[in-house]
Amino acid sequence: MADKPDDKLNKDAEAAAEVEETEQAEASAGSGDADQAEASDQGDPPEDNDADGDDSGDEEAEEDGDEGHHHADAHHGGHRSGPVPFKAANGPADGMAAFFVHPGEILDAAARARDKRFVHWDVLTPFPIHGMDDAMGLSRSWMPWVTFAAAMMGLTTALTIQTWTMFVDWQIVIGGKPFFPWPSFMPVTFELSVLFAGIITALTMFLACGLPSLKPKIIDWRITRDRFVLWIDAKDPQYDPDKIREFLEGLEPLEIREVRFDA
Repeated sequence: MADKPDDKLNKDAEAAAEVEETEQAEASAGSGDADQAEASDQGDPPEDNDADGDDSGDEEAEEDGDEGHHHADAHHGGHRSGPVPFKAANGPADGMAAFFVHPGEILDAAARARDKRFVHWDVLTPFPIHGMDDAMGLSRSWMPWVTFAAAMMGLTTALTIQTWTMFVDWQIVIGGKPFFPWPSFMPVTFELSVLFAGIITALTMFLACGLPSLKPKIIDWRITRDRFVLWIDAKDPQYDPDKIREFLEGLEPLEIREVRFDA
């Protein structure tokens, strides 16, 4: 009988211990969940930031791509939306000019103008463009023939002066050499040939270009910098303002302008 109270006390202590262990387990589980939730809360923003960064990067890439496409269209003859800007001249125009921004565009425009068989027209560029002579249908320049003729004139002049002086007009024996020592004539002959060829070629080029001109015909100052121009003169037999403008609009230029030089 004396053992029963002790047994009861032991059972109560074991029950209390089990309850305490259960509470500790629940408390530890609750703290673990809280830590996981806090960790997840701390980890989410970087993922969102990464996602936002990817989205912004995609948007920037798309904008760069669009800008690159527009840039390529502008510089490689892409189709331009809307009507081509047109600027009329104040009074009778001396011609009509179409402005381009890329060498490929002006090459195509020159070829199409050649096919139209215009007579008084030209292409103006800030630098030489390979293939432009073929695009415009130009034949070989006659200027080399001028240079050759001038060189022959200088050669003839030099040989004539030296031969007449040494062999005909004033014969002098120099070191036992003949009166016609033609090898000694070659330096002067060469120099005079080059002199005649250079000077006459330059003068002929200036005259052929209508230079010097006290009143230069300037279409636009930017032609010497970054503009390519197809020019059709009003003197051309096919020049009709409406038809020329329609033809130039078909080339999709940056701008079309009527030009009056005395304005």
